[in-house]
Amino acid sequence: MQEISSKERVEKRKHDFYANLLPKIKERQERIKHSILDKTSNVLVMPGQSGLKLGPVFGKFDPQKEYKKTYKEIVEDLVLGLNPYKITIEKPNVKTQDIQELSLTKNDVELDVSFDAIHYNFEPDSILQPIGFKAKIKDLHLIGNPKIPWQVDQVLQENQKAIESIYILGEYGFDNYYLTKIFSAGNLGLDKKFVTTRQSITAIDDTLAKKLLIDIREFEHIDSYYVFENEFLHNRFVIVLAKGNWEYEQFELWPSQSEWGKFGYNHEYEGFLGRTNYAELQAGGYYAARLPIIEYLHRNKKQARVLVIREIYDDYSIPIGVWQVRENVRSAMTKQSKIFNSKVEVLTYIEKHLKYNLKKYIDASFLFKQNRLNDFF
Repeated sequence: MQEISSKERVEKRKHDFYANLLPKIKERQERIKHSILDKTSNVLVMPGQSGLKLGPVFGKFDPQKEYKKTYKEIVEDLVLGLNPYKITIEKPNVKTQDIQELSLTKNDVELDVSFDAIHYNFEPDSILQPIGFKAKIKDLHLIGNPKIPWQVDQVLQENQKAIESIYILGEYGFDNYYLTKIFSAGNLGLDKKFVTTRQSITAIDDTLAKKLLIDIREFEHIDSYYVFENEFLHNRFVIVLAKGNWEYEQFELWPSQSEWGKFGYNHEYEGFLGRTNYAELQAGGYYAARLPIIEYLHRNKKQARVLVIREIYDDYSIPIGVWQVRENVRSAMTKQSKIFNSKVEVLTYIEKHLKYNLKKYIDASFLFKQNRLNDFF
C-alpha cells in the first residue's frame, strides 16, 4: 500500500509549481503591460460569485483538449490565463444581450474589449482550481456576428422551463460543456438569470443524468460483473457494474493529511429512485463521475448497480476542476472492461489495482458488504 504523504509534502508540491511558473508569470505580466487587449476570439461565459466572468481570454480552456495534456501543462494553462471579471449582474456595465449571444455561438467572434485594471493573484487552493490573471472589464462590444445553431435558436423561442430546454438540446447532441455555458449565461428558463459556474456545471450533469435514468430503469440487467479503470492526473477510478436494479455508490479517498483526507473518506449513495438531496460530501465530483457511467449504460441499453472508487494521490496538489473527473471516467468507460462471475473475484482483482486499503471501502459499502441472491449465481 502507498505511504500517504503529509500535509507538508503536499504544500511543498504547491510551492514547487509556483516557483517553476514564476518566470512565465513575470513574462506574461510584461506582455500584458505593453499590449493592447482589445480583440480576442470567442470565450466561455463563466459566472462567478462576484458577478459575471468571461474567461479565459488568452487561449480557450477546452476540457476535452486539456485532458490530453500533462498535469503541469494544465495547471500552467489555468495559472497563465486571463480572466475578465466583475461584470455585475444587478447593474451590468456590459450589455447582457451581448454576453448571452456570445455564449450561444459555436464559432469564433471578434470582440472589442477594454479593461480598467489587470492584476495577478495566484493562490493555490485545496478545493478550487487556480485563477491567474484577472482583468476588470470596462466595456465590451461584439464586432463579429455570433452564429447560433438552429436547434438552439428554435429552443430559445419556446417559452419553457430550463430543464425542458436542456432535455431537448441534449437529445440534439449538444454536450454538457456547451449546455453549461448557455445555462450559466442566463439563456434558459422562464425566469432567465445568470447562474454561478459551479452551480451550472452540477445542474447540467444532474439534469442530463436524470433524463437518461428514466430509460435505464426499464432496461435489462447486465449479466456479469464489469470492471472499468482509468488513472489520469493523479486520480484513479475503479468502476464496478454489477447485476441488479439501478443503484449508485461512490467513494473518494484523499491523502490522510490533505484538506479532505482528514475526514478519512467521502461516501455518497443513491438508490433506485435516485436522490433528492445534494451530494454535499463530494459536491460536483459526484455528478461529474455519475454522468458518463449513465451515458454508457444508456448507449448499451443496460441497467446495473454501480460502485465507483476514486483515489486521489498526493501529487494532485492543486485541484484543476471537476471536468477532469468527468473526462477521467469517460475515458474509463471507453476501455475494454474486465469481466468476472462473482463478487469475490471482483474484490480480489480490484484490491490489486488500488493503492489504498480496499477494506475501508467495502466495510462501508451498501452495495458490496451485503450478500444478495444474485451474488451466488
